[in-house]
Amino acid sequence: MTTEEIDALVHQEIISHDAYPSPLGYGGFPKSVCTSVNNVLCHGIPDSRPLQDGDIINIDVTVYYNGYHGDTSETFLVGNVDECGRKLVAVARRCRDEAIAACRAGAPFSVIGNTISLTCWSVVFLYSKSHQTWKKVLQKELSILTLG
Repeated sequence: MTTEEIDALVHQEIISHDAYPSPLGYGGFPKSVCTSVNNVLCHGIPDSRPLQDGDIINIDVTVYYNGYHGDTSETFLVGNVDECGRKLVAVARRCRDEAIAACRAGAPFSVIGNTISLTCWSVVFLYSKSHQTWKKVLQKELSILTLG
């Protein structure tokens, strides 16, 4: 299966529910869903490359429905992902879950970023250093902000 095929399936499902894929055409984005495989950190563009055994893929779906945008994403393991890759995904999920748990009415946005930074990022980078899919990411300076 390719990420382009995933995009087509997601697009059809969104349209069948009288919604619209928010990314399609936004800022020139050419597809209906973001698919980030391995060293693509986020907002990857679906293409014709077949997914391979051991890949890690994040699928990010955003829809416009009844005047509102809704967004969700999930990371999936394709086949037999090595131990470091599995641990990396598990810790990233823990980052997400702890950040969500830190959300409270009236709390500053920085609480979310601080929760991720203090609790989980060091563990993510520990695992990512030995996982092949993150080697290219670690060679570049990251510019994803998590602090509010």
